Amino acid sequence: MLIDNINFLRKNYRSVREYFRQNESNLQKEPVQVVNAKSGSPTLQVESNGKFYYLHSKYNPEQEAEQIVGKYEDDVSQYDHVFFYGLGLGYHVEAFLGKHPDIDFTLYEPVPANFYHYMCHKKLDDLPLRRLKNLFVETSVGERLNFLNRFAGQLNGNILLVVLPSYERLYPELYKGFINDFKEHVRSQRSALHTDLAFEKRWTFNSVMNFPEVLKTPNILHDVDKDIFKDKPAIIVSAGPSLNEELENLRYIKENGLAYIFSVGSAINALLKNGIFPHATFSYDPSEKNQYIFEEIPEEMTRQIPLVFGSSVGFETLQKYKGIKLHMLTTQDSVSSYYLEKSTQYLKVNDAPSIAVITLQVLFLLGFNPIILVGQNLAYKSGENYADGSKTGKLSYQATKIDKTEITVESTDGKQVYTNELFIQMRKQMEMYILHNKNTKVINTTVGGAKIEGTQFRPLSNVIAEILKTPVVQNGWFKTTNHYDINVVRQRQSEMAQALNNFQTACHKLMAILNDIEACAMSGRDSELERLFAKLDDSFKKLHENPYFRVFIKPMGRVQLELQLKSVQRYRFHKNISEKGLKVVQAYRNFLLECNRNHSLIYPAYCELKKKINGID
Repeated sequence: MLIDNINFLRKNYRSVREYFRQNESNLQKEPVQVVNAKSGSPTLQVESNGKFYYLHSKYNPEQEAEQIVGKYEDDVSQYDHVFFYGLGLGYHVEAFLGKHPDIDFTLYEPVPANFYHYMCHKKLDDLPLRRLKNLFVETSVGERLNFLNRFAGQLNGNILLVVLPSYERLYPELYKGFINDFKEHVRSQRSALHTDLAFEKRWTFNSVMNFPEVLKTPNILHDVDKDIFKDKPAIIVSAGPSLNEELENLRYIKENGLAYIFSVGSAINALLKNGIFPHATFSYDPSEKNQYIFEEIPEEMTRQIPLVFGSSVGFETLQKYKGIKLHMLTTQDSVSSYYLEKSTQYLKVNDAPSIAVITLQVLFLLGFNPIILVGQNLAYKSGENYADGSKTGKLSYQATKIDKTEITVESTDGKQVYTNELFIQMRKQMEMYILHNKNTKVINTTVGGAKIEGTQFRPLSNVIAEILKTPVVQNGWFKTTNHYDINVVRQRQSEMAQALNNFQTACHKLMAILNDIEACAMSGRDSELERLFAKLDDSFKKLHENPYFRVFIKPMGRVQLELQLKSVQRYRFHKNISEKGLKVVQAYRNFLLECNRNHSLIYPAYCELKKKINGID
């Protein structure tokens, strides 16, 4: 390898450098070599099954690169980042970035031997490395997935994927695997971004409104005796259409105490309409409509069924549910984390696209074994996707039919069933948690549902006959109190009151600095700008460390604030310092505008929370 390239990797991508240091001799033996094209330029030749193939033109690699790049010229302006898959000797990368040196880019090489030869013959610093965001060499499928997960988390704007055409032909399995994983990670990230945008303000507002209820109710993951549940069977009852076929089996299980039955989402309605009272019902949806799940359940019924709520659930749900309540802290709740965790760390459940996935996390943590899934279709059945009677009142509807979907997946009986993207996302998250809890048996009894990797499919009648043979349910398991330290809560509120004052002061100071930067940039006083930029960075850091900002403001505008920060990063290397100053001012003012908007929204709820905390005996 060229010494300049070694130094670059050692400084910026140490793990890549270490891999090549350890494997250099083996890579040199790979059937890849550098040969000269007709034009005299080097190209890479690959031997496979006794035949020789070229990664670039064997006549003129530079000319070929121009043709490759030319296909993208009309669309480049629509993208913020270009992802190069397959480098070879990098001719197309050089051609592309030669025309567009100010676009962010990622270099991804799936064949280590090819990258080794690239590093021996081309200098990385011939590229505009100030715009290089990622450099990755694939050494295993696991590492590929880890990288794509990190990359998806950095997504900002539109991505242009540029694939060196020869890689599609010569490495079809590598290419196919990458494309499938790339699309899946990008799609998941886009979905997460959409979810954040939809609920970012509700999550925080709910958490503020719900915190007094959190202080009054037991934490199911900390205050309930887990020995009661250890190695006991539990059933998660979802509202899929297959639930219709299992109601009598569930009635038998409940009447004989053979397993703990937990309903999720709107399945509670289907159970109660058939006289089956679950041992608890789980709820976490942050939207206002979540309250309507329980709107037709008589109050005397709710008093018999504990509600286990996520601390960021729609606050209207808790206001209307008059029965017993327990809670679980969620990762979307920044309020409880601040007020409760001075010295103690509490378990939290990760946000998920399905309440069934949330409940599965909780049951794993409580030690249940086995966990049995009922009505978990994650697919359509006879064109429907909900059990009879599960949606009532304001959530009522005609049975949802398949609508323009041609997506099919394998079912529990080995056939194919229609599904949709949301069901697939739910299933994959469920599979992830099952994979990480291999010591717990998960049984899927859903007839005609999507196959869930990591589960055993067994009809519920068989499970009853072979596993659920003796009573296990301990009545009153939910009768406990929480152990939160109210003195810690009061102390944190006192600190938060001061943080609010500091937050307002910091915002005013930042705005004053921005005004100074704008004045200097407008009048061409470039010498003063660098000093002001440093002052801006210092003040901005203090704002980010402010508890009121971290707990209330940032979570409410996580999408917009993140986009504003990323736009600031794009201007850091702007050559014209005055123009850079004006761009920075615009981005930071938008940032502060979003902060002030969120402060106005949350401040009344915060004041009410402060009053309730100070009034606790």
